[in-house]
Amino acid sequence: MKCKYVSLALRIAIEEMPGSRWMDCCERAVKELERIEGHTHIGHARTIQQWHLAFRQNNESFLNPKFHTRGKAMLPPLLERNPDLKKSLLQYTTSNLNELTAELLLAYLHDTALPALLEEFREELGNPDYTMYELLQEHRLTKLSMPTIYRWMRILGFKYEPRKKCYYVDGHEKPETKAYRKKFVKRYFEDETLMHRWIQITLTEKIELEKHEEIELAYGYSYMDPITKLEMVEYHVDDHHGFQDKMNSTTRFGGNLSVRKPRDRKPIIGFGQADEAIMKQYCFTTKAWTAPSGQKAIVPKDEGLGVMISAFVSREFGFGLKLSQEQLQRINQARRGTKYSDEAAAKETRGGNANKQPLTKSPFVVEFEYGANNQGYWRYDHMILQFEDCIDVVKTLWPEYDYVFLFDHSCGHDRQRPDGLTITGLNKGFGGAQPKMRDTRIGEDDTDIGIHKMELTFKGGDVQSMQFLPSDAGPCWMSGAQREATRKDRQSGKTVKSARRVAELKKDLQAKGVLGTGDRKELRQLCALNDVPIFIESPGISEGWEGKAKGTLQILFERGFLDPSKIVNRELSKITEYSADGRNDDFGNLLPETSLKHLMAQLSDFQDEETLMQYHGRCLGVKVDRTPKCHPEMAGEGVEYNWAAAKGFYRRLSLFEKRSKAKFREAVTRCLDTDNVLTVSRQRMFSRRAREYMVAYNALDNDEDECGEKKNAKQTRNPLMTSYLIEKIVKLYKTHRSAADFDCGFVSRIVNTMKGIKSRVEGSPNE
Repeated sequence: MKCKYVSLALRIAIEEMPGSRWMDCCERAVKELERIEGHTHIGHARTIQQWHLAFRQNNESFLNPKFHTRGKAMLPPLLERNPDLKKSLLQYTTSNLNELTAELLLAYLHDTALPALLEEFREELGNPDYTMYELLQEHRLTKLSMPTIYRWMRILGFKYEPRKKCYYVDGHEKPETKAYRKKFVKRYFEDETLMHRWIQITLTEKIELEKHEEIELAYGYSYMDPITKLEMVEYHVDDHHGFQDKMNSTTRFGGNLSVRKPRDRKPIIGFGQADEAIMKQYCFTTKAWTAPSGQKAIVPKDEGLGVMISAFVSREFGFGLKLSQEQLQRINQARRGTKYSDEAAAKETRGGNANKQPLTKSPFVVEFEYGANNQGYWRYDHMILQFEDCIDVVKTLWPEYDYVFLFDHSCGHDRQRPDGLTITGLNKGFGGAQPKMRDTRIGEDDTDIGIHKMELTFKGGDVQSMQFLPSDAGPCWMSGAQREATRKDRQSGKTVKSARRVAELKKDLQAKGVLGTGDRKELRQLCALNDVPIFIESPGISEGWEGKAKGTLQILFERGFLDPSKIVNRELSKITEYSADGRNDDFGNLLPETSLKHLMAQLSDFQDEETLMQYHGRCLGVKVDRTPKCHPEMAGEGVEYNWAAAKGFYRRLSLFEKRSKAKFREAVTRCLDTDNVLTVSRQRMFSRRAREYMVAYNALDNDEDECGEKKNAKQTRNPLMTSYLIEKIVKLYKTHRSAADFDCGFVSRIVNTMKGIKSRVEGSPNE
């Protein structure tokens, strides 16, 4: 209808202007449509003027009310009509956020995206002479300018904002991360059936509780008590806020064992450890009061001293684990004359001595003064020794339990075994400096077998050697003659020049009566003056493939992930289809199926390869598990909440309480006090909070509804952190990794109770 009125007014204007006014043309269009077609939609010419103005302002188009909402700009025609171009723009800009500018995107459009789109149009139209000018004109453009690109970026949702310190964790919802999260949560819930985390009540008590609280409890586990013959229901202590309070006062570990625990299984105690926390001396709250005169409190310019804390937490013992002198004596007696499992780490950090020294205090909380001028920097070598010290403690004092230690993914926890399966450092070919990995067994479910199956492809359950055996056919990209010719090491016929070692240069100089001092450069100058050879020549050796480590190309070929017909171009005599980083499509975006690194990263045995810490934990008789990547909200039995609460308490301390080094260390000790700050009851609250996230993730990953009820399931868990809230809060984890950020309200209420400040939100601290 708008088109009818505006087009008629424009036709009249062409015929009668400039003799008539534009308003007169619009009035005549209103009367003509009313006379000819009986339209009475509008009664004033000014409406046509407004429609025509909007038509001109929106690139000569009427906005479709079905797809346009007030205040939300529509996509430009070039992106609206070409969704592949829009997708490529989003992929390119997101992957280049560190360098992203409007100029960079303009260059990408001119150099890559638009030429690729032009080729598509030429093929579709069958017109090789179709020009870029025609492409732009068809989409109502004459050129691409900087203001246009900036406007497009705003329409696509990009924002130009002040830089902020953050930790971007885009992997929170990656498919591989979600798959690992599902497996981890399942393992965690299975271990819980062997832990002190349950309460048993009669069916009558359950009904009375529901009636009094006016709530419906989760289903629980119903059974008949064999002694009292009463109908009982077993719940997790987190299923109701009153359960944990009751068990705190009646049991040592905050809960009973489950009636479903197999008799032949030991009960389990779980410990959590996240990435270490750092306390800065002059760390304060982000806001402070300013006097009416504008006067502000003076704070130091730098952050002052710093101390790093590495701690283990558990529901059973709380933050750390207190030990008496009698217990320390028992532990040291058991440790006497023993060495650390990782002797190399012990020698590295303890002056070449791998023997275990007597413990003088509990190893569950370690304070470390980091820095080049202090104790150095915390790394895996320190972590593995603290870990083994903690194992010695619990294994000596409570041998009747099994133990699970939860770690997150960090550099200090993820060191690989020397012969472990790893993608880092692998070549495309064979041999060289790449790591020599152990043999691996391929999964039985064939998920690690690709679609290009053939005679040479392994099957599920087979053992794949990571070195070329004499019985192997040889590299997949070689012909039969090439394989036989390159089987053994051989002389290349070339001479290789290599630099001599410093010790050899000094020895030759001393033989000529010259004192060799200084660095390598100075020694070489002395050698040149005294006719001492700096380099040594030796015959070159060409590596053969037999006995050498396999590269990514061979490993993936043997598992059927590579198309044999595309591995090598015989005419060009080189590999063209596959590369380490993969090929890009016409729009410059990566084709994952051509990237050897991407394909290797999908192999489950490489993903599930145990770390060096897991290996030593298994050797020491404990289970080591890792929480999912990019999920601080469920790390290590809620340990992130401990750090947030301790730091929140510390920031509220006055400058006077932190001024000197002695006061600073005293303030840190106060923040870690387990009697007043990080108490056992608060640790159980933190662990409960982390578990609420696990329950909600379990509901999402298993298609449960908001109440946690699975389809065709008799027993369910009712997630206190609902699936809706989890999906909503996922966005926060893209920029934060601290519990003080993503759960600031929960942490603030607890910190306020530590300081004796009443929260505005009254009620139970468990709420």
